Amino acid sequence: MHVLLQCCTVGLLVAAAVANLQSWSERSYIGRPHTFGCNSTLNNVSVSSDHILSWTRLGSDLPLQTDKNYELLADSGVANMSLTIRSVTSDMAGIYFCHIRNQSGAEVDRVVKGLNLAGPLYDDKFEEYKSNVIRGVISAASVFTFVVGICVIDRFKYLTIEQKQKRRERKEERARRQQQQQQAKNGGIDNLALEDGLPTSREHDGSAHRKIESNTHL
Repeated sequence: MHVLLQCCTVGLLVAAAVANLQSWSERSYIGRPHTFGCNSTLNNVSVSSDHILSWTRLGSDLPLQTDKNYELLADSGVANMSLTIRSVTSDMAGIYFCHIRNQSGAEVDRVVKGLNLAGPLYDDKFEEYKSNVIRGVISAASVFTFVVGICVIDRFKYLTIEQKQKRRERKEERARRQQQQQQAKNGGIDNLALEDGLPTSREHDGSAHRKIESNTHL
């Protein structure tokens, strides 16, 4: 039951992470332009003319510049307020950051934007359906493998504890059997001595003790 609850908890956390991803990730058509704005209603980010804006992409600290791939535009007197990707390609899918700094250059806020993290948009509905099915199968398999892995690790942990307990019980049982065998062996020797008319181990010890006492009196 404990393992099942852990697996369900992990599944819910993964589902929540996926749902949160969709709130800031955007989708676009391949081969068409796409524009990000340096604002976020989710995080209540507000930009003024006193701020200095710059854009970067995850994996690189170099600010993006206006070139053949990107275009930075001003809005309401704020430079670099928007980032436009001139023609979206599959390689441009990823996470982009708008860094908001004050006049001293210190970063006071940051806006995160995702592009096609859930796949691009399609004009052909069949292509979109096929892509969604493939992506859904891969995502489900990844989540299932992750959850099953957690459950298996947790299960093996408890099996190890049970195995240690069983090993301890087997060791104690072996010791008890050896003790019983030794006691049975000693009892058998005494019985044979009685049948042959010989002194038992206890009688032999007693006679030896009396002999020592008689020698002492002499």
